[in-house]
Amino acid sequence: MNAGPVFNPLLSLLELAQRARAAGSVNELAFLAVNDSRALAPYRQSALWFGVGGIHTLSGVVAVESNAPYVQWLTQLCRALAEQHGSATPVNVDPAQLPTTVTAAWDEWLPQYVAWVPLRSVRGATASVDASSSAGLLLAGDSALGAARWSLPRCWASYCSRCI
Repeated sequence: MNAGPVFNPLLSLLELAQRARAAGSVNELAFLAVNDSRALAPYRQSALWFGVGGIHTLSGVVAVESNAPYVQWLTQLCRALAEQHGSATPVNVDPAQLPTTVTAAWDEWLPQYVAWVPLRSVRGATASVDASSSAGLLLAGDSALGAARWSLPRCWASYCSRCI
């Protein structure tokens, strides 16, 4: 008896890359980044942030309201993460390393575990640590990403960086 299709994360990455190549706009690619990355790493909430412009796309949201308290707080969090981690490799976020203005509202807005996936060389930027030219994908969920789970989001981020 066949137990059905077996989940293969590498095939999911290849499918996402194919869909990203076929994306007709930056907004379509951003939608893929925040909504379809679940195939590579489990999360409840996701956000795509640019140093210029702030929060660009939120998972499950049609349009980002830049004046909404959640979006303003999330922009502060992403800016702090970009300043701390620059274009480094993805990391599980340690709230204790963040400014108290950000951590004070953490429990109100996000689950316990957050992964920060820096996007390099976006929109013509260099690999410098200048937060205004950086970008990142924030993934928030119920568990931290273990070392074995980082390779696929890292590849996906690298691909997105070249397409956005």
